[in-house]
Amino acid sequence: MINIQALFGLVSRGVDLIQFVPVERRPDPTAAAIVAVLAGLVLAAWGARLLRLGFVLAFLAAGASLGLRVAQRIPVDALFGLVIGGGLAACLGYFFYRWWVGLTTGVLAVLAVLAIGWPRLADEFQALRGEQLGVGTGEYRLAPPVAAGSDTESGRSGLPQVRTQFWNNVARPFWYQRQTFVVRALVVGSLAWLLGMGLGLMLPRLTTIVGTSFVGVLAVAMGVGVLLRLHRPALWAAVAANGQWYLAAAGLCLIGSLLVQLRQVPGRPVVPVPPLEPAK
Repeated sequence: MINIQALFGLVSRGVDLIQFVPVERRPDPTAAAIVAVLAGLVLAAWGARLLRLGFVLAFLAAGASLGLRVAQRIPVDALFGLVIGGGLAACLGYFFYRWWVGLTTGVLAVLAVLAIGWPRLADEFQALRGEQLGVGTGEYRLAPPVAAGSDTESGRSGLPQVRTQFWNNVARPFWYQRQTFVVRALVVGSLAWLLGMGLGLMLPRLTTIVGTSFVGVLAVAMGVGVLLRLHRPALWAAVAANGQWYLAAAGLCLIGSLLVQLRQVPGRPVVPVPPLEPAK
């Protein structure tokens, strides 16, 4: 059962967390939301047609960047590294397109499982947090104990400290104290990934249409939600209070996107066979 209020609360908390990002790395939420809406519209309308091109361009950019770095270390001419790296990566993106579709579908399947199981995961984290704070034991602590030799004790700050604190106080205790839950989650996630990859390899056309339509509509819905949260808070409160209608509208948009893309990507045309002429 989807907790609609929790979904809208998650959007609000995500927008509020931007203030904790350093100013020099803080993205403009309005610009990001507009880009998400525009990209979502393109995906929802022409995603299946443009997906191969998108993979090729993404591999081209990644290969060119990697080739430039390698060329600077060898050293050789930077243009040589850009051309060779970008060209090889673009070929990989083009000729192994079906495999990339399968891998992407598998990742989306894992994310879907994570979204469905998020309430259970949040409950487990909350229970672990309560145990760390001593809830129910009569001994309350303001924060979990800091592991010896951690970055907090050595006086470090920034991203390394946050990463070390997360590992010492959240990830490692969760693994050891909730090992059965973690193993089950890994098994379910692996099965979802294998199923998604199999569908992507066997039915690439269908999975690209469904996947791009879903991601596109989701990007539009999230982008519109962020814009309303930032610039129309009263309207956002009304939408959050009646979230089922917002989700219903997103569902209708998803159906429309699927119908549009199914018509734009027809199957293989049937070539008519001319009638045989009678022998003379």
